[in-house]
Amino acid sequence: MHGAIEFEGVHFTRTTQYSQWPLLSSTEYHRKILDKYHLSLRRVMIETMVYGHVACQPWEKNKIVIYGPDGSKTFTHRDGRTDEKTGVRDPGEW
Repeated sequence: MHGAIEFEGVHFTRTTQYSQWPLLSSTEYHRKILDKYHLSLRRVMIETMVYGHVACQPWEKNKIVIYGPDGSKTFTHRDGRTDEKTGVRDPGEW
């Protein structure tokens, strides 16, 4: 996580964690991802292919934010996908 950002009065959290759930982006951004990683020709999850590349780049490269209004209880964690029962981080297999 890279701190809070506000746009037109709406609160977001800057992140280099690529996750489809809370991601707000343009269709142009996703088209670039599909083309860059040839995902339209493969049967894989976007997250699995893109996560590591995005996480290793500066925030300014992708400008990913998570929608998080004040007092939001929508997302209970923001540390990558972790199984709440076992504490195991997502290896991309579940």
